[in-house]
Amino acid sequence: MLVTGADSGFGLATVLRLAELGFDSVGLVRPEPSALDSLARAVGDRGVRTVVADFADARQGRRPSPASSHGRSSTTPAT
Repeated sequence: MLVTGADSGFGLATVLRLAELGFDSVGLVRPEPSALDSLARAVGDRGVRTVVADFADARQGRRPSPASSHGRSSTTPAT
């Protein structure tokens, strides 16, 4: 399941709950180190994949780049 805004608020709560229930999920975050760090701290080793994209930039919305396969942070932006 793809969850937008996964670094805070409802998005973060949703990603955490999906992980608790055993679902595979992908957390979509903004291309900011603080967003990646926030998600990585919260999910730990729960197997949440992270994708970085800024949908304010239409080019990035077409090609989000995986930043992590297990919730570990990375600053790889979508190109």
